Amino acid sequence: MLNENMRLTVHRKDTFEYFCIDDFIRPDIYRELAESFPLAGFSSLASVGNKYRIVDTDETSDAFRQLIETHPAWRDFYAFSGTSGILTEVDMRVPFLTEIEIFGRKNFELSALPADGGSIFPHPDGSSKVITYVIYMPTAEWDEAWGGGMLCHRHKSAPDADFSAITPGDILWEDVDTLFEATYVPNRLVSFKRTNNSLHSVAPIKGPAGVLRTSITIPFQGRFRSPDEIAGTPLN
Repeated sequence: MLNENMRLTVHRKDTFEYFCIDDFIRPDIYRELAESFPLAGFSSLASVGNKYRIVDTDETSDAFRQLIETHPAWRDFYAFSGTSGILTEVDMRVPFLTEIEIFGRKNFELSALPADGGSIFPHPDGSSKVITYVIYMPTAEWDEAWGGGMLCHRHKSAPDADFSAITPGDILWEDVDTLFEATYVPNRLVSFKRTNNSLHSVAPIKGPAGVLRTSITIPFQGRFRSPDEIAGTPLN
């Protein structure tokens, strides 16, 4: 399901730890997914910015169910994303995953941001998540000058603060420094270890109307192991 030739291209520890893996999904499977990525049936998630989504656990679940029932590639990848395989193959390249005990996938989301102004406010993710996978999956030609990459931030005035209780929109882009931009390119996995100040966002995209910035988002629930647990403990 995943590409045996995937490449770890970024692994950094700033305010929090994050990484990028390119050529993540096996090319033939990636092509099938991208060609059948839905372009309708989304619900608005305006509370977090200018974002739309289809997710397996909310009012768009009928559209999601139809997708996996009619497209075997999506059915198989969805099933695989709920197994340890999607984690263990990455763990060989990013050892910090051994610090995490995964309870399971929280949900599976197909995300769409309009190229003309789509955005997600800076936020750290909820405390029920320990790590999130974002897999870029453009469905149309994309000009990198438009933006659309996930940004990793440090708060300017309170870099060590606990932001776990903020409401989306409480922190804006002028309040943060950008540590890294994970450019929006096909078949790139962007991921990070969730902390109380793991601020990340997508700044307002500057592209044309009628184009969507599409991706898969898979958050995982779990807990962080203690130092005593980490030594010699396999990922599960």
